Amino acid sequence: EDWPWLCPSQEANLQLVEDAMVELVEDYDVAGVQYDFIRYSRTDVCFCDDCRAAFEERIGHAVENWPDDCLEGGALHEEWMDQHADLITEAVRRTSAAVHQVDPDAIISAAVFAMPPERAKYDVGQDWARWCREGLLDALCPMSYTGDNAAYEETVGTILDAVGEYLPVYAGIGLRSG
Repeated sequence: EDWPWLCPSQEANLQLVEDAMVELVEDYDVAGVQYDFIRYSRTDVCFCDDCRAAFEERIGHAVENWPDDCLEGGALHEEWMDQHADLITEAVRRTSAAVHQVDPDAIISAAVFAMPPERAKYDVGQDWARWCREGLLDALCPMSYTGDNAAYEETVGTILDAVGEYLPVYAGIGLRSG
């Protein structure tokens, strides 16, 4: 089924994200830019022809039971999720470099799922701990939205431990009703 998301394996989509972020720092007096929705919406997407071709090239052979072998419980699920994370990381790497080329002082941040790094990597393709280690971001903004103070402290603590001294963390606080 079609899903309303930009597939990061397609050059046109990567260029769209890069162009928008670069335009912001070129044409407007902004301190920086933030990635939002720089992730997959869920684990069982995208199985387009480009993703399949890239994956089969990555693993060195055709996938016989496409896409079932890539779904959770499938023989190639872990490798498939690694590809998801690598595609998103490449989009961040490429766009961050382009933004800093235009404005080296622009602050680049990302709104990320507030969960342990390995889970974020495999659940939504956000390898944010890697982005921090590699200097692809200048700040991390975990979406740590919860009404439970203990859960908030635990989640933010896990994120701070993973990020270490790499960059500032601005944990989001969300208020929900009902």
